[in-house]
Amino acid sequence: MQAQRKLTADTTLNKLMIYPIVLLLYIGITGFLFFVPVGPGYGIRQSFYFLIYSVEALLLGITSKHLVSYYLKGKWAEVLSSACFIMGIGFAVFLFFFYLLPYNSVRAASVGILILAVSTVGIRISDLYGSRIFEESMIKAVSYLIAGFTIYFMFEALAPRGYVGIGLKISLGKLFFFTFLILIVFQMMSLLDYMDNRKISRIALWFRTNHKMKFLAVFSILYLLIDFRRDIMGDAVLAEWIFIFIVLLIAFIVLAVKLSGAVKRSPEQKLNKHLQKISYDKIKDITNISSCIDDFVNNGNRGGLIACLYYMAFRVGIPIGVASNIIAPIIDCKDLEIPSLVTRKKYNVIEERNRQNRLTVVEKVIYNLELYGGGNFYGYRANSSTMPKYH
Repeated sequence: MQAQRKLTADTTLNKLMIYPIVLLLYIGITGFLFFVPVGPGYGIRQSFYFLIYSVEALLLGITSKHLVSYYLKGKWAEVLSSACFIMGIGFAVFLFFFYLLPYNSVRAASVGILILAVSTVGIRISDLYGSRIFEESMIKAVSYLIAGFTIYFMFEALAPRGYVGIGLKISLGKLFFFTFLILIVFQMMSLLDYMDNRKISRIALWFRTNHKMKFLAVFSILYLLIDFRRDIMGDAVLAEWIFIFIVLLIAFIVLAVKLSGAVKRSPEQKLNKHLQKISYDKIKDITNISSCIDDFVNNGNRGGLIACLYYMAFRVGIPIGVASNIIAPIIDCKDLEIPSLVTRKKYNVIEERNRQNRLTVVEKVIYNLELYGGGNFYGYRANSSTMPKYH
């Protein structure tokens, strides 16, 4: 087992080295072609800056992402890995437009791409504070505010008149800015959780989740109210007010229906509906639990193993109450907590301890089930790569 794990680690390291090698080869080839006086592209190198630098930034971001992901582990390591990739894409897009279109307005707007990348990283960081309502809401709200202002000024630089004309006039800067402001309000609704009211908490949950779809919905409504109304209605003041009333009425009705559904739908009802969809015909396809044991021991995924054990206990006639008591150690099994930022070596030590602990737990559970079920469980773990064939 240790030899197999070492071989897997070596293979992963070999794959990791591909990224810096590709990056160095790209730098070497482009350096020779465009930056060495004898190179064939030396005289026209400025015409290709937009491509040379943007691809290099993208490759650097990808390489940094995989290096951080390999050598560091933990929640903050995941954020740093994502941040490297996001900033790599941000710099690539920035350099592309900065050198492709050498206009002051475009270059000023392209700087905003870097700020947007930073705000995206901020949103990613806010996910680490999911259990801390105030911190998560403030970080995400500030990130939205930065993104809104940035996009507004980007379009102001590109379209000083305040709108983009594509047949219809669309004030994209204002639409994005006001949409992000409304999302900030939605996110700050999370603070209602402090009121300790179940219905209000469900409403707050609806407002702070699925922001991508809410962004599209709010953006569309604002476009209808601000730009579309002016283009279609013209100077017809009464028609404008009727149109505004209809749009707001429809939006209010949809919002009321959604909030009503969020308040009435409890997690228990949702779980019951899900359980009703599970049929014994699907469970009958289970012939052994070896793969579920391996998944639990190696990865900590206990759902499949628990379901299989309950079904197998039912098949050998173990009462559900007794089976619950026997299987309880798997449900209650706690892994050693991995720090937010840790070296790969320490991460592997913690993971191995967790794996050994899970193995010990599942051995005891299977042994007790075999003992109570008269040995009928023994055949179900015969093919597991992690379980021993004897006690």
